[in-house]
Amino acid sequence: MIANSQILQDSANSWGGLDIVLTFDANQITGRKTTNTVWGRFSYQAPREVKIEEFSGSEINEPQMGKKMFDGAVSHFKEFEVNSQYLRFFYNDRKNSVTLQKQ
Repeated sequence: MIANSQILQDSANSWGGLDIVLTFDANQITGRKTTNTVWGRFSYQAPREVKIEEFSGSEINEPQMGKKMFDGAVSHFKEFEVNSQYLRFFYNDRKNSVTLQKQ
């Protein structure tokens, strides 16, 4: 991904709106990224800093949003910000981020 660029979910890169939905509970991650089930583990390294210990899932063909955009970023997540609407993970020295909307 290019620093300071923005890629939004659209019907082309998510095959008509398939979502990435993650649940964080204790130190576990579960959910789906577009067409695949995912699971993993994470740990807190410091306040507002996280390390993804493990992240895996099924590998059915999926759109660009899940495969290229999310998979390429998740293992590099480090810092995060959270509020009542969004969870935003930063990586690459805060040059890149992934923003998830709370459901």
